[in-house]
Amino acid sequence: MKYYVIGNPINHSLSPILQNVLMKNHGIDASYTRRLVKTEELGAFFEELRREGGGCNITLPHKSEAVKYMDECEEDAVKANSVNTVVAREGRLYGASTDAPGFVLSAESNGIKFKDKRVTIYGSGGVSAPIAMMLAREGAHVSIAGRTAERVARACELSGAEYAGSNLSAAVRGCDVFINTTSLGMAGTGTQFANFRFLRSLEQGAAQTGGGDGFQDYGRFGYAVLAGRSFV
Repeated sequence: MKYYVIGNPINHSLSPILQNVLMKNHGIDASYTRRLVKTEELGAFFEELRREGGGCNITLPHKSEAVKYMDECEEDAVKANSVNTVVAREGRLYGASTDAPGFVLSAESNGIKFKDKRVTIYGSGGVSAPIAMMLAREGAHVSIAGRTAERVARACELSGAEYAGSNLSAAVRGCDVFINTTSLGMAGTGTQFANFRFLRSLEQGAAQTGGGDGFQDYGRFGYAVLAGRSFV
């Protein structure tokens, strides 16, 4: 049986390393590979999955777009309009969103608690709304910021989070936890996010999650920093 992680870009994904080891250790005769899938190729990919069976995980930028191809989705995936896990059974596709439960479990195991905390999420892609919904259930006060006003407003509408606009320095001021859900800090994204000065607006001791090596330097200034690999 074949399983995939799909996205665009996809070469950064470490999922095959983890999943293939797990399948081997559990005696599962299957393969798990990266697969570059463009937005216009999603329909053809999911039709192939229906025929062949197996499943996939989904990374940026397809988590919201994938929902419309599902025959059935878990309730939270529908509410957040986001799917990151798909299983094909008997010609039908079943979608789920495991990002938020996994995120909260990993963050809390690293000492980050969310109850009564002020949380700013940066990014309006498919993972933002699920995380915002779950953090609200955990008792956090959540806002979402991003570069595209329409998409941020949509993520807020889906999740019930507050709209924090596009000015990052203003959005993170006074927050306890800053969560990056964009490609900010990811290798290969060029220089569009080279300036991290907005993080100086964070209060000393605030937690930052997500992002690449660019965030790690802020650990020297009293910030608790968890990079994306901490959530694998």
